[in-house]
Order: sequence, then C-alpha cells, then structure tokens
Amino acid sequence: MLIELAGHTDPQVRSAAALELSNVGSKGADLAAPVLLRLLEDDAPQVREHAVLGVARLVPRKDAIAALIAAYDRLEPYARRRAARELVRLDATDAIKLQ
Repeated sequence: MLIELAGHTDPQVRSAAALELSNVGSKGADLAAPVLLRLLEDDAPQVREHAVLGVARLVPRKDAIAALIAAYDRLEPYARRRAARELVRLDATDAIKLQ
C-alpha cells in the first residue's frame, strides 16, 4: 500500500508515503529502499526531504552515502541540513572530502 502511495499524483500523499516508508525498519527495507531512492529525485521538495531520512535509514550505507551526495545540490536548504546530518551519522566524511 505505501509503495503504491509513493507513486500517487498528489505530492502530499507521496510525502506522507516517504515518511512512513522511512519507518518500516529492517524487515521492510528491501522493498522500501528502491522506492525511497526514487523519491529522492521527486519533483516535490517535501517528498525529497522525507526521502532523505528513509534513504539514510534503510539503504545500505555505501549506496545511501552516494545517493545523498548526488542529490545534495537539488535539495532545498532544510533537506540539505537533514542530508548533512545523516551523512555525518553515516560517517561519510571521507566520501564528502572526495567530492
């Protein structure tokens, strides 16, 4: 159901789906991670913001770091701060220095 809602036409619905997918935990990570990576590229700022959290939580560390760094310039200031906090939490300092 959440995966279907992540493709909804209404950005508020996609945003809520991204937030809920971010909280599925390890049991749902295999299904949620690809959806959250896609939502990180969404046109709606609030969807991307919520996807940042889910990517950091559920995507394997190396892939999460790469995705957050790649998306960083397209994020709004608040989402950038969240992405920066998540990159620090993921101990991505070496990866950031290479950019």
